[in-house]
Amino acid sequence: MQVFSCILAISSLLLVSACETVHVRSPIGSEPHSVDADDWNGTWILGNGDTCKLQVLDEEGGVLEMGFIEEKSDRLEPTVLKIWLREHGEWTFASFEDPNHPGLHAWLRVWREEQQLILWIPDADRFASRVRDGDLPGTVDLEGDVVLDALDSGRLDAITTDLALGLFYWDQPLAMIRIGTPD
Repeated sequence: MQVFSCILAISSLLLVSACETVHVRSPIGSEPHSVDADDWNGTWILGNGDTCKLQVLDEEGGVLEMGFIEEKSDRLEPTVLKIWLREHGEWTFASFEDPNHPGLHAWLRVWREEQQLILWIPDADRFASRVRDGDLPGTVDLEGDVVLDALDSGRLDAITTDLALGLFYWDQPLAMIRIGTPD
C-alpha cells in the first residue's frame, strides 16, 4: 500500500505500524527551518520504489505538503500531509499532524544533502524511559506510546547533543531521493 511506503519514509512507521510512537503536541524544534522551493519541490522516490510529491508552501516558515496516492478498499485515494520543518542547533526535524491521533504530531530527524533526504525515527522505548525518569516532560500510555509536552531549549539540547542515549534508530535510516522537479 502506497501510504505505508510514503509514510514509512517520511514518518517511519509512525502512522501505520503497530510500533510505539513518539508524538509532540506541536511541531518540534525551536525555530522554523527555512527552505528554497527549488531544492524541495518535486517527485521523491523511496527505497521500495514508491513515489511521493513534495511542494513548499512557505519557504521562510519551512512548511511543505507531501502528496501521494494510497489504496483503500480497492480504490485509489489521494492523501496530503502538511509538514513543518523546524530546527534546533544543527538538527532539522519534520513534524506533521498524525491523522490517527488528532491534535498530535508525529516527527523525525531529517538531514538533507543535495537531492537526498535521510530520516531517523525516534525510539519510543528510549523516549519512554526518559519520560518515566523525569528527564523529559510527557506521558507514556499502556501501549508504550509517548507524548512529549513542550520542550524548552535545554530539553531540545539534551535530545540533539547526547547521541550516546540512542534516542533514534541511528542504524536504520530511511532515504528519499528526488527524481523529478516541477516543470
